[in-house]
Amino acid sequence: MATKKTPELAGGVFPDMGRVDVESKRTAEPAIIIETARTQDDPLAARLRANSAEVEVLRLRAALKRHQEQLLEVGAKLAVIEQAALLQPKISGYRELTESELRWINRLKSWGRDGRHCVEDLQRIEAFDARDIADGAAHIRLGLMLLVRAVARPTEW
Repeated sequence: MATKKTPELAGGVFPDMGRVDVESKRTAEPAIIIETARTQDDPLAARLRANSAEVEVLRLRAALKRHQEQLLEVGAKLAVIEQAALLQPKISGYRELTESELRWINRLKSWGRDGRHCVEDLQRIEAFDARDIADGAAHIRLGLMLLVRAVARPTEW
């Protein structure tokens, strides 16, 4: 059965596929199409030469789309890695803390630094009892430790 070939289908150029070989239903590379059109007495040769820039643009757009898809995949993988890095490290015997709990613990730690500076200032004054200052510093540390523990609520002893 002979098929009727129209100029649009018989060796025609389609913007998204390049040159189509109707018999084999395959697409050819744009550079091969243009070279073939230059060497043959093809009625579409002039059209192909005129469209060579358009074919190159379409080829580049397809390559760009492939690269964009690859970038999206890499971006998704990077987002997963970044999310994993933001997760708190698991500390044995402790649960994962909320943002509010983390802020409270950081606030208590800040108070501890301030308390340490206060104790150091007191220790410089010889008129004050060094033993009481040391006991007070120990109680401040113990109190802050217990407050942090109250916020963190460890799951084990």
